[in-house]
Amino acid sequence: MRTLRQQTREAVYPMMMWVTLLTARFAPDWGWRLDATLAGLQVGASLLILVLEWLLPYRKAWLRSRGDVATDLAFLASTVVTFEVMRGLVQLLAAAGLRAQAWPSQWPLPGQLVLALLMLEFGNYAVHRWQHERGGWLWRLHASHHSVPRMYWLNSARNHPLDVALAALTGVTPLIILGIGEHALALVLAFQGTHGLLQHSNVDVRLGPLNWVVSGPEVHRWHHSRDVAESNANYGQLLLVWDVVFGTRKVPTGKEPPAETGMAESAWFPQGFWQQLAVVWRWRG
Repeated sequence: MRTLRQQTREAVYPMMMWVTLLTARFAPDWGWRLDATLAGLQVGASLLILVLEWLLPYRKAWLRSRGDVATDLAFLASTVVTFEVMRGLVQLLAAAGLRAQAWPSQWPLPGQLVLALLMLEFGNYAVHRWQHERGGWLWRLHASHHSVPRMYWLNSARNHPLDVALAALTGVTPLIILGIGEHALALVLAFQGTHGLLQHSNVDVRLGPLNWVVSGPEVHRWHHSRDVAESNANYGQLLLVWDVVFGTRKVPTGKEPPAETGMAESAWFPQGFWQQLAVVWRWRG
């Protein structure tokens, strides 16, 4: 018979995602503004995960700050600002007549969500894989995300602003240009927000067969390994569908994900926010 702890491990991810999606789905019916709903969902998910990390930690050592909280908070603020700037630019392009009417708005919202996630993930998968396997300037933009010294909910936001802009250009932007509706887009953003927090969290969740569908924390921890043979895989940010299709889903058997996260450049890579913004142009080697 499964213990309460085991049941909680298995229930955390599906329950949080269901609450997130159902709230975003019915928010207009309840008279709630979608932008306020999305913000509320992010705050609520963050607080819940923060509590769960202490009640159900994957690694207790990751509960202790390593001088990373201030940096991650600064990146969180810059990510929010960058995303809002990108959204405003895309809306201007759409208003200028670059918005098509090719999106299947007549589909039920769940169907639109699935299609949108597959399309968004394809673009992000391609760029993410290029960053890791081809290196160069694209890797420099992405390196900040792999500089985290531990896995916990807040480091999901540690992304260079230019990397955030690139992800928006290859992910959400094509959906908007194709004419996706506001409500369907809200479902995508709601999924993306809660999933990202859980994906990087220090909560001991167990997804079972879902580890072949979504890029949850069990699989994503391998992506933050210092061993390139382990980190150059599992490129999906939300889904693992394209990793499965292209053979880049890799979960080593017989061992646990590494306790030390990072990258080859960790020995010299700065940990401060402003230094990480500048290191793109001051790269060693």
